[in-house]
Amino acid sequence: MLIPPLKKSSAADFATAVGRYLASTHSPEEAAHHAQALKDLNELRTKCLFAVEPNAANTELHIKYWAQLALVENRIDWAAVNLQFSWIDVWKGASAFSANQARTTLSSLKWEQACVLFNCAVLHARIGERELSASDSDQVKNASLNFKKAAGMFCAARQLASTLSGEALTPDMGQDCLGMFENLCLAHAQRCFYEKASRENMKNAILAKLAAGVADLYGAAHAPLAEADSPLNKQASNQKWSKELAVEMLAFRAASHSRMAAAMEEGGGVEIDKGKQICHLASAKAKLELGLKMSKEIKSEGVQGLSDTLKEVTRLHEKANSENNKIFFAAVPTSVGDPEGKMMAKSEALPEPTTAVGTDRFAHLVPAVVHKAALAYAATRQDTVNDMVARLQADTESCRARMIKITPQLEAVDCSEPRLPKRLRDRVPAVQREGGVAGLLTRVSTSGDMRAEAEAMMEAAEAVVEEEERKDAEMRAKFGAKWTRALSASLNGPLKKDIAQLRRQMGMAGEADMKVASKLAERQQTLEMMGWSLEQLDAKVAGSADAAYQGQERQTQTGRVKELAGQLSGMADEVEAVLTHRDTLREAFVQRVQQEHPVRAVLDWHIQGVPHEEAFRRLLAAYGEWRDAFNSNIQEAQQLVGQLEAGFVEFSAAAKSDVELKRREEEIKEVSEALDTYDELSAHTREGVGFYSQVQELIRKLKTRAEDFKCARDIEKDDLMEQIAADAARAAAPPAP
Repeated sequence: MLIPPLKKSSAADFATAVGRYLASTHSPEEAAHHAQALKDLNELRTKCLFAVEPNAANTELHIKYWAQLALVENRIDWAAVNLQFSWIDVWKGASAFSANQARTTLSSLKWEQACVLFNCAVLHARIGERELSASDSDQVKNASLNFKKAAGMFCAARQLASTLSGEALTPDMGQDCLGMFENLCLAHAQRCFYEKASRENMKNAILAKLAAGVADLYGAAHAPLAEADSPLNKQASNQKWSKELAVEMLAFRAASHSRMAAAMEEGGGVEIDKGKQICHLASAKAKLELGLKMSKEIKSEGVQGLSDTLKEVTRLHEKANSENNKIFFAAVPTSVGDPEGKMMAKSEALPEPTTAVGTDRFAHLVPAVVHKAALAYAATRQDTVNDMVARLQADTESCRARMIKITPQLEAVDCSEPRLPKRLRDRVPAVQREGGVAGLLTRVSTSGDMRAEAEAMMEAAEAVVEEEERKDAEMRAKFGAKWTRALSASLNGPLKKDIAQLRRQMGMAGEADMKVASKLAERQQTLEMMGWSLEQLDAKVAGSADAAYQGQERQTQTGRVKELAGQLSGMADEVEAVLTHRDTLREAFVQRVQQEHPVRAVLDWHIQGVPHEEAFRRLLAAYGEWRDAFNSNIQEAQQLVGQLEAGFVEFSAAAKSDVELKRREEEIKEVSEALDTYDELSAHTREGVGFYSQVQELIRKLKTRAEDFKCARDIEKDDLMEQIAADAARAAAPPAP
């Protein structure tokens, strides 16, 4: 059977090239952490190059290597690594006179993957060839599966090679050639279906369609070689492949015609037309004669088989003619169309790299570009979160401001509860457990200390970058053109950008801190009331001369006022329920944001090859359901407050003449405002502490990157100075006598 040979390659050292890249772009520690993984990758590649025996263990080895390459491809900038992968053309091979002839060397990992899949496909095809020669039906079925896997791998190799259209690839990795190999393996797989059906004595009508499918696929494989001046034809073993493919196509085309003729003899739903049967046999005979002639020209191993088949078809043709001349007297058409093929073979898709790899040695490797993108995403996400939370908070403050004009009056009318209303009493113990104003002041102080620590780390990181740039400028001024290394300003841009982004976030947080501190100072005296006992707060609201405190009915409260107060209180409870649900929503939203790690989130899309801008859009779109929930809550609250205000107009007109009612209302209003202010400031201070905890970790990592950058640049500086000194010493040495 036609199966291409394996590709050959020279060594490629992952450990050195990638290790150097990680040390310079990530950190020396990162390079050391992945040193063993890189060594393992080297060994895996070497094993693949020597795994030439067609067996399951070797195909699995190739697939594991390909899967690891596919997973690590988007974690590393391979153009910057510049590791060269050199593979030799299967048609010409390496030449002793020109080592670079018939060879393509690229630093692309897609090139390496394509060539590895090529070899894995060849191994599967060879396994299929061996299985097809067996007599067992299950082995023929396995042969078909291996050929389909080979076809899928040639297809994947073709897709990978198509991304390298600007490169001068060897002819065997061109689109026409890889497409030819894919069709060739599909033809072999279809052939297995035909062989199995033939051994199982299926009807000739079915066998005719299966044979026609085989011929169609061999024809598709032959098409790129059909033209005499085809560049691919010139490479394919001195045109031998072209003729062998043509022979296979003719042989199975002949089989489809002879099987169709046999089907007519059997009947079985096929119209018995003696003239057409003779024409099918004549067509089969003509194709076999041409195939036999070409087979002899290339000295094919199948000459004897074709000769025997031709003799049998010739006998059947002569027999059919004799029967027609004596019995049927049917008109024999000059030609008949080829039987329609039934395609059974389809390419097998590659397995998912995550399942095929076994153990992903680089699962924890995060590309430097992802770290940078994650900072940008975190800043963008924070802007989105701030906008959503600020809008929610603004509406809460608006609702509270409108409610504070209503609920104290409603609660002042309630003679059954002359003291502090239950909705306020229930909130006081929680405030006191958190320490009240003292607790707020402590959290504000803690937040300030954390901010100062973050600022100090930020300044230290900036100082490292600026110091390295200053020293580089000094050395460049001192040595002039001899100072050949890259400008610091051309390399430290990402660090400076990250520092600026963190500065921006810190600035926004600082503005929020100032607002909290200002509001706390402004309301501190009122907030001190939260330290009172419940008895003191009850007395403040009820008053010693309040008739309601003694449980008596107030004569100034008409039945209509009570009725309205009851209705409006129910509406006020609904508003409070919506605002309480809002707090729950807000807490869940903040927790969702905190659980999403920006680096991991961006990395997941980066590995899939999604551009960072599109990844940001998709990640932020996931917060759309939260925005919808917030908008729905705001709309519901605004609608309820509007209805409450409309009903309050009538109530206010009826109750405005009651002086004691006004006093109770003001006392309740003061306590309610104090509780609302405390809740607002408490939420802000908790978020502030959480924010500074996160930003400190980001700045700590940024400072480490800056120090690693300076360390790498210092080593580079020392090496360059040694080189300059050595050059100067050689120049000053006296000439040899």
